[in-house]
Amino acid sequence: MIEMHDLVVKYGNRQVLYIKNLTLKKGEIVTIIGQNGAGKSTLQKCLTSLTEYKGVILIDGKSLKELPARQRAQKIVYLPQAQSSPAMQVRTLVSHGRFPYLGYSHTLSVEDKQIVEEAMKATHVDLLKDRFLDELSLGERQRAFLAMVIATGSDYLLLDEPGTYLDLISQHELMQILQSLKRAGKGIVLINHDLPLSFSMSDQLILLDQGQVLQVEAPDDFINHQEHIRRIFHVGMKKIEDPSLLYQYVIIQ
Repeated sequence: MIEMHDLVVKYGNRQVLYIKNLTLKKGEIVTIIGQNGAGKSTLQKCLTSLTEYKGVILIDGKSLKELPARQRAQKIVYLPQAQSSPAMQVRTLVSHGRFPYLGYSHTLSVEDKQIVEEAMKATHVDLLKDRFLDELSLGERQRAFLAMVIATGSDYLLLDEPGTYLDLISQHELMQILQSLKRAGKGIVLINHDLPLSFSMSDQLILLDQGQVLQVEAPDDFINHQEHIRRIFHVGMKKIEDPSLLYQYVIIQ
């Protein structure tokens, strides 16, 4: 699990994030929600060692600050919201996920190649592996980058707005892939602005506001305690009991 204790980030004299205690578990999809400026990106930068912080972050009992970069990459991997489309084939992109394990030769072993193949199959891009990224649709490209992340073998996947720009079919495919990764024991941490998507695919939601955690609950519990949601987003949420729907939760006034 990932544990955070007395986590503080300051820019100059201005405190932008404070988390007393927060735990993220394997085998769960956890989504961090909040308005712009709430602290979501700052928390992401802490988890990916991209900003200085005070306090403690433990990954499976080991201090994040003390983990060498290669071991850190094997524990937690980050996929940003916007990705460029380098002039490479899908299989080459996905192979980059194995770099934290390679020696100086940067040569993939038989095992590495097998892991790359399995990652492409898991995200349904195995039939696209010889295609170049700029030839793919947005949904296909997102699945290719997700395959690269899976190929790292990391225990925790941190994804920033993974459903952005995807059509409904691609969003449904993404949800299925993430649910499969959860069943495989991965810890999935999402940063998302889409409330219906966040509520529908998450086991736990973390609501941030002004750099602090306001609420950590399962989606159904959020439905029963909507004061913070209504104050921050100026809308409410409602659950629809219909398993045929892509989204089990909808926005209401």
